[in-house]
Amino acid sequence: MSYFYPKKIKLTDINANDAITFGIPRSGTTLFWNIIKDVLNTYNVNVIKTHTFEEKFKENKCFIIVRDIRDALISQFRVYVNDSSEPKLITLEEFLKYENEFDNHFKHLIPFLQTNQHYVFKYEEFIHNHNKLYNQLEMLYDISIPINVRTFISNKYKENNVKNIIKNISTIDEKENSVFEKMYDKHTEFHAMHIFNSSGKSMYDKYMEPKLVEYINYKYNDYLKQFSYLN
Repeated sequence: MSYFYPKKIKLTDINANDAITFGIPRSGTTLFWNIIKDVLNTYNVNVIKTHTFEEKFKENKCFIIVRDIRDALISQFRVYVNDSSEPKLITLEEFLKYENEFDNHFKHLIPFLQTNQHYVFKYEEFIHNHNKLYNQLEMLYDISIPINVRTFISNKYKENNVKNIIKNISTIDEKENSVFEKMYDKHTEFHAMHIFNSSGKSMYDKYMEPKLVEYINYKYNDYLKQFSYLN
């Protein structure tokens, strides 16, 4: 599974006032980060997006977005394995080829959940309504986010507007030496394969063979129960 990231984090540049946003790949982390960034940058708070845990983050406020791991896996395969605009059926045999790489990202969630200041949001709820996030930011930073500001930021990252950002990536100057400049929008870090499931509805039953669903349900049972993804 060939993961790609826009930027490497310099730990020496992080201070205790920075806000950290985390999610396993394909959990809505970039959308989540952009909204938090657009709010907090106004108050001179730096917001960092990451898919990995670092000990230094224990000092920071950590905003975590979680998603049904089965749907995140389908999206990861679409982007990093199949390089496709549409999901494809995943078999247990195929998943096992990439299981270690998937686990290498999943393992970073646990230490984030053990930090003193962590705040968890579910993708399936967040994708429809950002007000819980805005309310949390108001409380934590003692700020007020007016309705018109909330509306402006949320509209900025609606699906069609994100598609327009993605469409413009291909117009980036090919003379640039940086891979980041060619693959990503440098302001939002959306890349050409960023198509998010705006319905928030689960799709794993359509794109996972039953044996794989059974395997995932068993292996990640604690996670799925903790965040109410299993009945």
